[in-house]
Parts: sequence; C-alpha cells; structure tokens
Amino acid sequence: MLTAFDDAIANGVQVTSFSIGRNTSLPYTQDGIAIGSLHAVRRNIVVACSAGNSGTAPYTVTNTAPWIITVGASSIDRVFSSPVVLGNDIVYEGQSITPFQRGTYPLVYAASVEIPGTTTRLTNGLCLNGTLSPSLVRGKAVFCWRGDTFQALEVQRAGGIATVLGNAYDGIGVLGRPYMIPATVVLANETMDIFNYTQTDQTPSATFIPPRTLIGTRPAPFMAPFTSRGPNFIEPNILKPDITAPGLNILAAWSEASSPLQVPADHRVVKYQILSGTSMSCPHVAAVAALLKAIHPDWSSAAIRFALMTTGVWPESESFNDEGMEPVPASWKGICENGVAFNSSHCNRRRFFNLSLSVWPESESFNDEGMEPVPASWKGICENGVAFNSSHCNSCLQAEVIRKRLFCNLWLLVVYKLVYVVYLGEHNAEKTLEEIEDVYHSYLYSVKGSKEEAKACIIYSYKNVINGFSALLTPEEADAISEMDGVISVFHSHPTNSRLHTTRSWDFINLLEANWDATQANGDELLRKASYGKDVIVGVLDSGVWPESESFNDEGMEPVPASWKGICENGVAFNSSHCNRKLIGARYYLRSYEANYGPLDPRTDFRSPRDINGHGTHTSSTIGGRRVANAAALGGFGNGTALGGAPLVRLAIYKVCWPVPDQTPAEGNTCLDDDMIAAFDDAIADGVQVISVSIGGNTSRPYTRYGIAIGSLHALRRNIVVACSAGNLGPAPYTVANTAPWIITVGASSIDRVFSSPVVLGNGMVYEGQSITPFQRGTYPLVYAASVEIPGTTTRLTNGYIPSLFTSATKLCYYFLCTLNVLMIFSVTLFKLCRPGTLSPSLVRGKAVFCWRGDTFQALEVQRAGGIAAVLGNVVDGIGVSVRSYLIPATVVLTNETMSIFNYTQTAQTPLATLIPPRTLIGTRPAPFMAPFTSRGPNFIEPNILKPDITAPGLNILAAWSEASSPLNVPNDHRVVKYQILSGTSMSCPHVAAVAALLKAIHPDWSSAAIRSALMTTAKQTNNLGEPITDALGNSSTSFEYGAGHIQPSRAADPGLVYDASYNDYLLFLCSSSGNLLDPSFNCPEVVPSSSDFNYPSLAIANLEGISTVTRTVTNVGMGNSLYSVTIDAPPGYSIQISPATLYFSKQGEQHSFSITVEAENSARRNVFAFGWYTWSDGIHQVRSPVSVALA
Repeated sequence: MLTAFDDAIANGVQVTSFSIGRNTSLPYTQDGIAIGSLHAVRRNIVVACSAGNSGTAPYTVTNTAPWIITVGASSIDRVFSSPVVLGNDIVYEGQSITPFQRGTYPLVYAASVEIPGTTTRLTNGLCLNGTLSPSLVRGKAVFCWRGDTFQALEVQRAGGIATVLGNAYDGIGVLGRPYMIPATVVLANETMDIFNYTQTDQTPSATFIPPRTLIGTRPAPFMAPFTSRGPNFIEPNILKPDITAPGLNILAAWSEASSPLQVPADHRVVKYQILSGTSMSCPHVAAVAALLKAIHPDWSSAAIRFALMTTGVWPESESFNDEGMEPVPASWKGICENGVAFNSSHCNRRRFFNLSLSVWPESESFNDEGMEPVPASWKGICENGVAFNSSHCNSCLQAEVIRKRLFCNLWLLVVYKLVYVVYLGEHNAEKTLEEIEDVYHSYLYSVKGSKEEAKACIIYSYKNVINGFSALLTPEEADAISEMDGVISVFHSHPTNSRLHTTRSWDFINLLEANWDATQANGDELLRKASYGKDVIVGVLDSGVWPESESFNDEGMEPVPASWKGICENGVAFNSSHCNRKLIGARYYLRSYEANYGPLDPRTDFRSPRDINGHGTHTSSTIGGRRVANAAALGGFGNGTALGGAPLVRLAIYKVCWPVPDQTPAEGNTCLDDDMIAAFDDAIADGVQVISVSIGGNTSRPYTRYGIAIGSLHALRRNIVVACSAGNLGPAPYTVANTAPWIITVGASSIDRVFSSPVVLGNGMVYEGQSITPFQRGTYPLVYAASVEIPGTTTRLTNGYIPSLFTSATKLCYYFLCTLNVLMIFSVTLFKLCRPGTLSPSLVRGKAVFCWRGDTFQALEVQRAGGIAAVLGNVVDGIGVSVRSYLIPATVVLTNETMSIFNYTQTAQTPLATLIPPRTLIGTRPAPFMAPFTSRGPNFIEPNILKPDITAPGLNILAAWSEASSPLNVPNDHRVVKYQILSGTSMSCPHVAAVAALLKAIHPDWSSAAIRSALMTTAKQTNNLGEPITDALGNSSTSFEYGAGHIQPSRAADPGLVYDASYNDYLLFLCSSSGNLLDPSFNCPEVVPSSSDFNYPSLAIANLEGISTVTRTVTNVGMGNSLYSVTIDAPPGYSIQISPATLYFSKQGEQHSFSITVEAENSARRNVFAFGWYTWSDGIHQVRSPVSVALA
C-alpha cells in the first residue's frame, strides 16, 4: 500500500479513495495507510477511507488519523421487499435480491432438522455449516434463526428448497444478497413469531413472494448496523468517523471474473452488483471530494473535509462512463500498468487511481465514448499483465467532474447554506430605514467578511415593527450571530416547520347560543350592533385568495377605512384591480421559499397573492364572505346562502404558504417562518385589527424560535387580536400548537349537518355511510381489498387484513403527517390499505371495492384498478367523517361497521353492495362533538397555560374555493368548483377571527386579552342533547379538547367580567415561564410569580405540590352596581377555595382581585390531569373558567 501511495502521489492524483482497513487500530507509525495518506495530504491530496465494518461495538472505527476523511455507512431510501406468508396467513416483511418465482413450501425450524451432536444450545438453529440433516431438510424451506450467505448455502447443501433467514443484525438494516435458492431475510423482531408458528402448527408452510424494489422508504438514511463506531481508540480527542454516506445495498459495476456471492459454488456472472459496507460509502465521499476539488482547486484537504462535515450532505454519483468527457488533465503523471488479463488498453479517460482491490475495465461504467484525448500532463502508465494491457485505459474522470460542476454550485447554494431568522426584538423609532439596513449588514459582515456577501445573503429585512432579518447562513455563521450583543434568537426557517392546518356553520352557532330554540336565535342582532364589522380590518395569513369569488364582491360597501395603509401587490394573474372595498389589500411572500426550494414552478402556483390551493380562499370567506345565495359544493351538497361571520369586514390577504415541490396540493405545502414574520410586520404596519392564522407545525417550538409566536406578540402589543388553529394532530395528547398565551388557540368541532350516503349489502343490511360524491344509485359486485391485491405488494401492515392493528398508539401515525388540512391527512398513513399500486386490475375491474380504511388516495387506487365504486372504512374511530367528493361513487362507513362488511364479503357467495346517493341532513345529533383530528392538550411548551382556548365549527365546512384548484387537489381531478367543503382547525380558526372582528367593532377599546376572555368565559359546554360535549367516540370531552367550550358570539359581546392583561403582563409571564428573551427592554423582577399566576381566563397547574394559591383579577365591562358570587366545581381529587367569594362592582371598568387555592386530596392521582370549573355570576352573566390540575 505504501508503494501504491508513493506512485499515486507521483502520478498526480488529487483524491484517493481507500476502502481498506483493519479490525484493530494501529499507532500511526505502524499503519501504512496513515503513513501514506500523511504524505498525500502534505501535497494537498484528499484521502478518503472507510471507517470499518465492525459495528455496532464501540471503539471499532479504523483509519482514524486526523488527516484522513473517515467515512461511516448509512442507508438510502430503497428496500428490496420480499415478504414471506406463513400458512396462518400472517405476512412478515422480508428483504432479498434473490431472483425466484413465487412458491409455497413446507417450513421447518433449523434446530428441528439438525444432525445430532453437531450443535450446542448456543449454536442450534443457526444453520451452521455441516449441521443440517439432508434426510430431514430435503424438499423443505428451512427457517434459520440468524443467517446470511453461508447459512443459505448450508440449507442448499442439505437439499433445502428455500430458506427464511433471521437478519444477522437487530433492527431494519438488511444486507441484500442474491442467494442460490429462494430466500428472504426477515427482521430480528419477527423471528420469535415465526419460530412459534413452526412449533405450534401441525403442517407449517411458507409462501415466498418474489422481491421488488421499493423507492422512497422511510426512515432514510439510518446508520448501517455494521458501520464501525467511535470513540477513536488511538486518539479519543479526535472524533471519528467524520461523516457518513450511502453504504447499505449499493449498486455499482462488478467484475465479470467474480460471482455475486464470491463462493466457489456460485458460477453466475453479473456486470453490476449490490454490496454493503463502509467500502461502499467511502467512494461516495471521494466522488464529492473530487467535485469540490474541481470547484475549489485552491482548497486544502482539510478545507474539503471541513466543508463535507459541517454541511452533512452528499450528491448522488452517476454511472462512470466517459461519454463526451474532456481529455485527462495535464496534471496526471500515472500509468496504466500491464499485467495478467490487463494492459494499457484497459485504461481510458475515466480511470485514474483508486486504492482498492482491482478494477474490471470492460464494464460499461468505464467506457470513454466521445471523450477527448488524455491530457499531456498525465505521467502515469497503463501497466500490462494477465488479461490487462494499455488498451484497457481511457480518459473518463476529469470531464465527469466538469460536467457536474454547475450542479454542485447549485447544491452548495441550496443545501450548505440555510435560511435563518435573526430576531432582534422591536425597532427603535429613532432609526431610519438606512440605519436599520446598516445594522443588519453589520451582523452579517462580521461572519461573512465581505460587505458584498453580507448584502447578497439577506432574504428579508423587517423594517416596520419587528426588528430582525432573515439570511442565508451556514450553521456556524448562525451560531456566531446568536452570541452577538442585541440578538434575541437565531433559528432555522425550516420548510417543514409550519403548514396549513360555510352555509350552515353560522346558523348552527346561532342555534347553539339560543339553546337550540330557533325562535330565540339573535345572531342578526349581534351583526347589527357590530355594523356587520364594516370598519374592522382582518389580515389573513394563508395561501392567498381567489378574488373573483362572489364572496368577495364589494357591492354597496362604504369606502376603505382611512386607517388602512396597505397595498394591493401586483403579480402573475393579479393586479390592483383585483382589490376592492371588501378585499382591500393583498401581498405575497416568496423569498424564503425560493431560498429553500429554488424558483417557484409557475405550473404549481401563482407568483402573486392569487390562490391556487383553495385553502386561503376558504378561510377568508369564512371570516368575511358576502351573502351569496344558492352556494353549494360539487353536486349541490350543503346548498344554502353562503355568508361569512362578519360579512362587511375588510379583508387583507398575506400569502405565505406555497406548494412543496414534487407533491400534490393534497400532500404538502409549506409556510416559512421568515416569510410569515415579514407578513406580520407588514400587517401590523398596514393597520389590521385582527389576524387569522390557520397555520401551524407538527411539533411545538419555543416562542423565541417560532415565527407565529414572535409576530403575534408584536401584534398583541398594538392591541391586534391573533387567532390561530390548534392543529390537526389529534387525538394524541400534547399535540396542540400555537400555544403562546397572547394567541387565541382554536380547536375544531362538528355542526349539526351530515351528508348521508348509506350502503345496502346483498343480505339486506344497511350501513350508514357519508359522502359528498355526486352519483346515481347503483348495485355492484363487492370485493374486499385484500382479496384483489397484486401478490407481494402488501404486508400484514398494509394489506386489507384488519383486525387489531389500529390501537391508539398507531392512530397517531394518521395525524402526525397532517399537512394541508384534515381532508388530506389520512391518505399518507402507515396503514394505506388500498394503497397505490396494490390492487389488481384483472380482479377489480367492474366491481366495488371495500377498503378497510380509506380516503382520497384509496378511492383513487380503486379507480386506477378499474373499480366502479368504493366503500371506505372511516380513517378514524367514531362518528367524525371528513367527507370528500371522490371521482367514482364512494361512501365512507363508520369503523364499528367495517367488521360486519368484511364478514359479509368473506361469507356471501356473490357479495353485492348498493350505494345510495348522498343527501344533506340538518339537525343531526349529537352536535357539537369534538372532531377526531383536533389537537389536544396539555400545552407542551407551558403546561400551566391551558390550551386550546376554545372550539368552533371545523368539520365539513362549506366556503369559497379557488377555481384554479379541484375538489380533491390532485392532478387527475379536473373538476372546477366555486365552493368547497373542508375540515380542519384551519376551518374553525376563521370562525373565531370573525367573532373577534365583531367584538372589535362593538368594543373598540377592548384589549386583545379582553376579547379572548369574553369568548372563553361565555363559551358553551353542552350539545344539542343537553349533555356535555363528547368526542367522536361518545366519551365526555375535556378542556384539553375544547378549552373553555364552544363559542357563543352574542354572549361574548356582553360577558359581564373580563380577565384583562397588558403587554407587560405577558412579559412578566415569560419571566416566570421560559425567561423573558423576547423583549430585553423589560427587566424581570428578582422574584417572579408562578406562570399559573398569569391573569388568564382559565387555570392550569401542571405539577401541584400539595397546595398552591394563585391570583386572578377581573374587570367589570357590564353594568355598575353589580354583585357577583362564585360557584365551584372542583376537579376530582382536589379542593378549591376562592376568596373573596363575592365581588361588588360599583361602576364599569372597576377591577377586583381574588385568590384561588387548590389543594390535593388523598384521591388525587400523580401526573394525571383532572378537570373542573369555577363560575362568577350576577344572575345575568355566567363568567365561567375551566380548571386543569395534575399532582406532581
């Protein structure tokens, strides 16, 4: 190896790849690789070495010299799926690259067919060489507890016809092998099940499904189980390995003198082969190092290692042919040495130097077709030998690097540098815009070292109210800025952090307030008091607007309020003429999106405020849509008069959400933090009074690192009400989003409308279904999905087989991928039954298919396979169905009906299903119930603030829609609608924003906190059966689902008392909760109160230690000369004392404080929340506050 290094250095190589190592580390002075690579590094040659394959044990990493780039191995997103189906119909996910036909064989466990005396209790079942009895194995499939190449060979030697091998490693990392008999490798956690089956079944058998290639598997990458681990044995103060790259199941060229298994019995010849090891990951890094050498020829070996490590990405290599490549570089001084079967003809313009075992020069990966002559600088040879001579050399490599140079520049721009928000607080009014810019540039100059680069990397400069900027930075630059004076926080504006989370709904709210007596409904009176919201401006952060919708017409409206300072921004298919006295302003924010994803694809969205998605149009019209008669979804469903909650309110649109490249609108969208902060900054300066944000993340984030929390705090300081959706990750706990106490956080519940579409089976049984798909009544042959699948396309987790997989733990998978809104979240679940590509057209064509659980993409799969109709099991348990207008006749049945339908399909000789066309039913019961998707508390960021605050209609809400979008938001849906039914907390949030606008109009002097208090303390907790609100399963809901209850707008206009809070009160809360990091101008007191002491309309104590006393202050906003007394419904296991028990107010605006003492009783349960209430009443007003307590 030292000789090879010596020649390579002299020949002029610039990068060496060394997929060689030892099982143990040696001192540098005794390690040929360390010595040779040090000489290479001295001449600025990059040396990449494999880390070793001795994992998972620690201290096993090799090639640890700090001048070497040491490469570990990880997976890619490809699996070679080869399931095995046992005779009991249980399917286990196997992996293999062995070509074979589907077959069913008798199955035996290895330990049961061993030659006596050849194993011990430690080695039996392992299929060790020479241990299996041919007389017992012949003609059977053998299950080896753990196995690989030699175990499969032993089964073959003993006459076995196939083998099931337990993975040699724990976990999901399987090394693909082309065995010589049908074989698949199952995960280690499945071996006990297979073993038990072989021991309990009278005639065990196994069906082997031929392998197929799956792309896009998750998770990826994960670390390969074999990759050697640190610490560094030679010098533990140098962290090794340095980086990881693909090394598990990598396809590349192969020697035709070798067989796939490299054993004497294997005589097969292949040109390409799949291998695993750090030997496979090392050349990936060497390839990238070569690209960096081409882009940055002046960079040292250390600089290249630094760039690789601190950016943590790698570009996928292509085939190694030299077609169209330029001559070999002049710097090359090496040779193509002749030898046995090798001469200079085997070299070309590609092959220069790779320190490995050998090369097969005839591989098409090394052809040099069209390449220019070898550069004159090349000083090496093509050494002759057996089967190799100078004809095997050509000139491939250099031009390949040049071909990729542009790509790498783009890669470095997009990936190595990320968009970060640098938050500095609030602007000093004394600074000019130029001075503000200078401050921002100074921060950037300090890390960039160049004024030009400092200016060029800025994405946004926030200049109105919010003090800060966003810029393209490396993680190191971001860290450096975060330590500078005046910086509050620096955080990555990540593309996946935040995403987008009605005829009947307002009538339903009015009925709810009137206790279901239509003669007492007084919603119109509230609208008249508020002048229909005509002077209030509501800003909507969303996906834009479809301005031509009749919901946004301004007929008869008065001039735009003088307080409006905003603009109507021009863009593609949008200009100032699209704004009017209803839609008074519109802007769009795209800089961060394009910094992350590159230029917006004009086929996927408009570069303007125009909405291609439909979501923003829907939420905006829910808030302030004008009265539109005969509005309905496709097929006439939900027909009625569409009307927003505040029909004369002025709307200002701030488009901050955009499509994720390569995903349909139904699958993904993104709303970047710095785009949203820019929108908040403009909205505040524009003069909005209410902001509606139906956006949130999959996880809660600290306030200092969350754009919505930062922007809304600045809005709150200017008395702007901010309403946000709670999220669609329910029913799991701790999922509620947008939990800052200065935000009104809104959950989602149902209204009293159902779109009934029953299904009648051939046995006469009728099952209640729901749908908004327009179709005619029809009777069809019915098949169950698992009976018509393409063999091998599913496993026990993904086929139609039912039964007990859907536990509460697995349900979380449904919601955790929630993106656009709840209408689209269920199509990307772990359990994608009837999933794309699994149904057989020959078995499905002309039939109705029953999918155990299904939604949009399941119905599309039935349609793809030629199905004429679909019966879909609801994707969530309970009565909450998010309806859809599918492209074929389809209805969704409740989960408690799916077993009966399944049994019918399995027992009837000719199962049939008659689908009844949907119809709209009004006045259904119970209503409201909590939508199954609505995110739940406790509050993950601060459990002493109860969230959500309130609930509002969010299930199957009709509102305006973008005519550039289709009902299903998928490419093959070309239908156009003006109104659409959607579900999600995205739909409930604008209901609350509309009511807040009405309260702003009636009480312009009320603070944002007062409006939240009025909404919460007047909320309703019972349904139209007169019983407590339940969830979709019929269980009583808690404040972690609905907060204080369901909104009652008219009552909120006259709440009696409010819990008010100033901007400084919020900062004091931050002092006690997370430390005041958002406004350094406010000094926290030495002794801060508990965060439970914050003057909130609810009370939460997350870790009660025996007894706790907090204080609340109420302000009288009702009549003077009023006396309030308190009633208490304490949480089970706790006692509550309130002092004083009566409060007298002589005038409006008067304030009084009271103390609340909560004490745990013996029956209190640790770490389990209990719920209660306390209510102040003067005989007219009921000022009710929820309580949640958990014992520490």
